[in-house]
Amino acid sequence: AGAAAVASAPGSAEAFVYNGKEYFDITFGISPFAWAFAGFSLLFYGATLKNAALKYNQSYGTGTVQDPAPIIGKGAKFVGAEVEFPGANTVVNAPLKPYTPGG
Repeated sequence: AGAAAVASAPGSAEAFVYNGKEYFDITFGISPFAWAFAGFSLLFYGATLKNAALKYNQSYGTGTVQDPAPIIGKGAKFVGAEVEFPGANTVVNAPLKPYTPGG
């Protein structure tokens, strides 16, 4: 069993034999130029995305923006669902019942 495992190791590692010598293709059959271009493209895209996020992203809050406008709108106040939709769902608006075992 051990000899079979050792004999099948080059096949499982996707190794190949050239002129009687065994090699392992670290580039997975893709040209090194393509790998270099893919790496450069990935780094360039990441740097562009990072720079755009840093340039256009603005913090929001009372400590970062002077007198920020409320997200809900100027002069608008929060209104609960029970006031906004009266009687729409009595099960949700019903008071909670105490938990009792079995029901």
